Amino acid sequence: MAKVALLFGVSEYEPELKSLPAASGDIEAMKRVLEHPEMGCFDEITCRNNPDSQSMQYEIETLFSGRSKDDLLLLYFSGHGIKDDTNRLYFASRNTRKSQKGELIRSTAVPASFIHEVMLNSRARRQVIILDCCFSGAFDPQLQLKDDGSVDLQRQLGAEGRVVLTSSSSTQYSFEHNDYNLSIYTRYLVEGIETGAGDQDEDGKISVLELHEYAASKVKQTAPGMTPKLIILKGMGFDILLAKAKALDPELRFRRCVHKYATGGSISSVGQAILDTLQEQLGLSDDSVRKIIDEVLRPYQNRLKNLERYKIALISIIESEFTISSTTASELEDLQEILGLKKEDVVPIEREILAKKEIKVPNYQVQHFPKWINSRYTIEENLLKNPRLQYAGIRLRARAFVIDLIGSIGLVLSFTLLVGPISPLVLILYYVVPESISGSTFGKEITNISVTDQNGNRIRFGNSFCRFIIKYFLFCSVFGIVWGIWNTIFKATKKVVIYDVWTDSFVIVKSRTKSSKLPQREVDLGYASPTQRLTAFTIDLLFLLFSALLIIQYIVDNFYFDYRNILGISHFCFCLFILYFSIFEKFTGATLGKLITGICVADMSGKRVTFKIALLRGVIKAISILSFGVGAVATGIAIFKSPQRQGLHDLGTKTIVLTKRRFHR
Repeated sequence: MAKVALLFGVSEYEPELKSLPAASGDIEAMKRVLEHPEMGCFDEITCRNNPDSQSMQYEIETLFSGRSKDDLLLLYFSGHGIKDDTNRLYFASRNTRKSQKGELIRSTAVPASFIHEVMLNSRARRQVIILDCCFSGAFDPQLQLKDDGSVDLQRQLGAEGRVVLTSSSSTQYSFEHNDYNLSIYTRYLVEGIETGAGDQDEDGKISVLELHEYAASKVKQTAPGMTPKLIILKGMGFDILLAKAKALDPELRFRRCVHKYATGGSISSVGQAILDTLQEQLGLSDDSVRKIIDEVLRPYQNRLKNLERYKIALISIIESEFTISSTTASELEDLQEILGLKKEDVVPIEREILAKKEIKVPNYQVQHFPKWINSRYTIEENLLKNPRLQYAGIRLRARAFVIDLIGSIGLVLSFTLLVGPISPLVLILYYVVPESISGSTFGKEITNISVTDQNGNRIRFGNSFCRFIIKYFLFCSVFGIVWGIWNTIFKATKKVVIYDVWTDSFVIVKSRTKSSKLPQREVDLGYASPTQRLTAFTIDLLFLLFSALLIIQYIVDNFYFDYRNILGISHFCFCLFILYFSIFEKFTGATLGKLITGICVADMSGKRVTFKIALLRGVIKAISILSFGVGAVATGIAIFKSPQRQGLHDLGTKTIVLTKRRFHR
């Protein structure tokens, strides 16, 4: 009975393929443990480093020819595995090439079918194949797009009396590791034989099954994305003995105890006490014990290091991008694959990072919507694509709805009194147009929320119109009113309502971007005097009255001052007054009157006011004017008494009015 091994390591390739420096070291390490008289005890070992395809086929046929039935034959390959367009497996050699179209030139590689034929013709009953290769993960997309990246090794290489050990069967990077010169799978095969840790039943012998299970468990600790497999058909291939183990070796016994008490990459205080006692009993030195513990814990530490690398990369992306692009998402997937991480490994990291940033995620499943609605959303994917979206709660949305309801009713009454009953068109003008242009109605702008699509972009006019139609019919029905009150009072934590789901939209809290500062002043600017402010307000009031008369005269053919028309005109003038002051003060810092008198509006820190502040300022100013002169008098007194010349609307919104608008650019 002879034990013969043939080891192939292909590390150098043509430019079309990625080089694999670890492959050369793999065959040297395998040779060392297989030829050792106290380990593998192989009689004949042939190593071929970077052979061409013809030499590989010759050596393989030589290995399996002229053997007796009791011989043990081992074929080891470390390199690239490639598939052609029919999903047939080939092993790459030094001269393997691809055509200009990116297709494999079959004559330059060794087909798995050739190995299958020579093994079938061999008389040897014990045949072991070890494949440490990635099948398509390191190649260009032209070979990857043909299928899902998996290879049916069981069909192509499995047969009676034959056992196949593989490092992976899908698209993965099996060779990338910064800390070692060996491939991950081969490293643990060698470790299992060299240390004797592969002898799991402690009988002094290491079988194919024991060695594979040891290596597979260690690989999953280091690179969970790799899935080593053992393929056996109609035989006792798993019982084939590959090597011997020193059953009474003190270091091996200590190593097994370290494996037992090392959970999750650390050893508890009780476990450490057990190991310290065992060290004294076995008479092991501190250096050897430290080396064994480091070797056992290193896979856990490497995995934690890879998880930390992914975490750092994800944090950097979230800090720099509002919406993760498709290119960045693809790069994240590549990083996950290279680090050997699975989806279930990175999901806790994503949740942890997003939770620390207080990013809220809508829970659609608890909304009790139909399954076909729930299935439209994958919360984890949406959250990863939009890491900075903070979804507005129902209470915040309810405030905006009440403000919009009051504003829309006032607008409808005004237009109805002026031009007749056209409420649906007015509501469309109030809700749909602002949402499609700016993403917010007046109520949403005041409450600092806006409507977006699933990517955080402004919704289209069609989606906004559909939202309005669904909302309109819900509000006009008893069911819709009851449903809205129920969600607001009893389910205020929900972040989504039914018209959001049906229109693929979200209501989010706007990001608080810094307001643009006013330019620096050339000279020391004082606060605007009461005379300047009164003059500016008079100019603005005259301009508004003149504009209102022109608009009303254009809209109303017969202008009669009865009670019905006066009420409508009052509503119209009220809205025009607020819009005039809020829009001008937001975008220019001053109305027409303030521009003429050389004064401007700013917040307490010298920054230009936001639209929300400008709108609230205009509302307070309008109410003070309509309060039968009481508010106007109170505003005048406040301006005279305040050291910063602030009126009621200034005090209520924490704004100031400055004079002499001469600034550096």
